[in-house]
Amino acid sequence: GIALGAMLVTTAANAATIRYRQSGNWTETAPANTGPGWQNASAVPGINDTGRLNCGNNTVTVNTTETICKLQIGVDEQGNLEVASGGSLTTDSSGTENGDLVVGNGNNPVGTGTMLVEAGGIVNVGNILYHGNRANGTSNIFGLVNVSSHLWTGWKDGINGEINVNDGGIMNVSGMLGLNWQNNGAIGLLNINDGGRVNLTQIHASGNSIHGSSLLTIA
Repeated sequence: GIALGAMLVTTAANAATIRYRQSGNWTETAPANTGPGWQNASAVPGINDTGRLNCGNNTVTVNTTETICKLQIGVDEQGNLEVASGGSLTTDSSGTENGDLVVGNGNNPVGTGTMLVEAGGIVNVGNILYHGNRANGTSNIFGLVNVSSHLWTGWKDGINGEINVNDGGIMNVSGMLGLNWQNNGAIGLLNINDGGRVNLTQIHASGNSIHGSSLLTIA
């Protein structure tokens, strides 16, 4: 019992929120806070860490297999994620954070985010996938996206979230679909374009999955 307690304390103490400087590859680090990479870090964020892509509209590219606890795309500034063919990114809810992936996390409306999943790219979300949390968030999916919990698109009043599942793209959602789930004036758009596929497990029976000006469009 004592050994287990010590291990849990150590794990929590090692959790960090790490920001990516400039644009570059996910595997780069910037321990001296110069050049592109994870700021003031000697290693990429891990299973207990939160990563932030929010440095002057920077773009971070994943072409390897990576796991992180939580990812925020766009916070105080704009940020962009690109998962290239052969790249795989997983947010893992078993760490000290919750496994969410947020596109347009936004501490303010300027903190917009985008995510591009190219054909052959994979994103596994260990918990909730948000688009347009507190700033606008947009994704274009040509590869595979698996969501272990809910898909919330358009979360805060006046904020837009948009997902485009394009030719060859597949999105699997194990939880509830929510396009402006809170019914508060946000707009959530899920566009399933020709050749794209979305597999939904749950749509709210009373109509709460799609509110206001939100749309689920099948082209």
